[in-house]
Amino acid sequence: EKNGKIYFTNYPEYEVKTFPISMKDFTLEPYRIFEPVSEINYFFIIFGSLFLVFTSLIVFYYLNKKIFKKIIA
Repeated sequence: EKNGKIYFTNYPEYEVKTFPISMKDFTLEPYRIFEPVSEINYFFIIFGSLFLVFTSLIVFYYLNKKIFKKIIA
Protein backbone atom coordinates (compact mmCIF):
# COMPACT_ATOMS: atom_id res chain seq x y z
CA GLU A 1 0.00 0.00 0.00
CA LYS A 2 1.25 3.46 -0.85
CA ASN A 3 -0.77 6.67 -0.96
CA GLY A 4 -4.06 4.84 -0.48
CA LYS A 5 -3.53 2.38 -3.33
CA ILE A 6 -2.54 -1.26 -3.46
CA TYR A 7 -0.15 -2.18 -6.24
CA PHE A 8 0.07 -5.72 -7.59
CA THR A 9 0.96 -7.68 -10.67
CA ASN A 10 -0.08 -10.98 -12.10
CA TYR A 11 1.86 -13.63 -13.92
CA PRO A 12 2.62 -13.88 -16.88
CA GLU A 13 1.67 -10.38 -18.00
CA TYR A 14 3.68 -8.51 -15.33
CA GLU A 15 1.36 -5.56 -15.79
CA VAL A 16 1.19 -3.42 -12.65
CA LYS A 17 -2.36 -2.90 -11.50
CA THR A 18 -3.71 -0.73 -8.70
CA PHE A 19 -6.90 -0.25 -6.78
CA PRO A 20 -7.76 2.32 -4.13
CA ILE A 21 -8.10 1.27 -0.50
CA SER A 22 -8.80 3.10 2.74
CA MET A 23 -9.55 2.32 6.38
CA LYS A 24 -13.27 2.61 5.57
CA ASP A 25 -12.95 -0.63 3.60
CA PHE A 26 -12.20 -2.55 6.81
CA THR A 27 -14.31 -3.40 9.85
CA LEU A 28 -13.09 -3.79 13.41
CA GLU A 29 -13.64 -7.33 14.67
CA PRO A 30 -13.92 -8.21 18.39
CA TYR A 31 -11.19 -10.88 18.14
CA ARG A 32 -7.56 -11.03 17.13
CA ILE A 33 -6.64 -12.35 13.73
CA PHE A 34 -3.18 -13.39 14.93
CA GLU A 35 -1.54 -14.52 18.13
CA PRO A 36 1.77 -12.96 19.14
CA VAL A 37 4.64 -15.43 19.28
CA SER A 38 6.88 -15.50 22.32
CA GLU A 39 10.34 -14.18 21.52
CA ILE A 40 12.00 -16.38 24.16
CA ASN A 41 12.63 -20.02 23.31
CA TYR A 42 13.03 -21.71 26.70
CA PHE A 43 14.11 -25.03 25.18
CA PHE A 44 17.39 -23.55 23.95
CA ILE A 45 18.00 -21.75 27.25
CA ILE A 46 17.52 -24.94 29.27
CA PHE A 47 19.44 -27.13 26.82
CA GLY A 48 22.31 -24.62 26.66
CA SER A 49 22.48 -24.35 30.44
CA LEU A 50 22.54 -28.13 30.89
CA PHE A 51 25.20 -28.45 28.21
CA LEU A 52 27.41 -25.89 29.97
CA VAL A 53 26.95 -27.56 33.36
CA PHE A 54 27.79 -31.04 32.07
CA THR A 55 30.74 -29.77 30.05
CA SER A 56 32.06 -27.94 33.11
CA LEU A 57 31.69 -31.07 35.26
CA ILE A 58 33.56 -33.21 32.73
CA VAL A 59 36.40 -30.67 32.43
CA PHE A 60 36.56 -30.29 36.22
CA TYR A 61 36.69 -34.09 36.65
CA TYR A 62 39.56 -34.54 34.17
CA LEU A 63 41.55 -31.60 35.56
CA ASN A 64 41.20 -32.89 39.13
CA LYS A 65 42.14 -36.40 38.00
CA LYS A 66 45.42 -35.07 36.53
CA ILE A 67 46.10 -32.90 39.59
CA PHE A 68 45.62 -35.83 41.99
CA LYS A 69 47.95 -38.01 39.89
CA LYS A 70 50.65 -35.31 40.08
CA ILE A 71 50.23 -34.94 43.85
CA ILE A 72 50.41 -38.70 44.48
CA ALA A 73 53.38 -39.26 42.15
